[in-house]
Amino acid sequence: HIEYLTGHEAGGHLSEHRISTLVLLPQVTDVVKIPVIAAGGIYNLKTAKAALAMGAAGIYVGTRFITTFESPASLNTKQAIVNIQSEELVEINTPAGDIRVIATESILAGRGESEVGIIKTGMLDGDHQYGVITVSGAAGGITKISSVKEVVCELSSAFN
Repeated sequence: HIEYLTGHEAGGHLSEHRISTLVLLPQVTDVVKIPVIAAGGIYNLKTAKAALAMGAAGIYVGTRFITTFESPASLNTKQAIVNIQSEELVEINTPAGDIRVIATESILAGRGESEVGIIKTGMLDGDHQYGVITVSGAAGGITKISSVKEVVCELSSAFN
């Protein structure tokens, strides 16, 4: 059995408890006897090493892989993630839970479309006037579009 632990800074659905991976992970790994896979805010070698140092047996990375050449996200979306500063991200409430987004004020003011629709429009179509990009707070640390191979090689070196 493996346990997955997701801190509040994850890019998908955020924890209602608003506890970061950095705080939550060592608390969980101190009391469980099963492997824990950590997610939330992990995007480079330093953050991967930090998760492992806090007891994670592995890592789950999302936002960093959106900004790979192989990702189905539009180039416009990948570039928006590379250009964003973490403090510019906005959290919006959805029926399924809060998500962290890159979005325009007009989208936030009058979301008429379904959450799935505005995410597809933003992420895959690259239309940021009518869509949103869901990301982790780690987006502010991502500085370039890379290949999946480059990202995997960097992150996996934390396990050596």
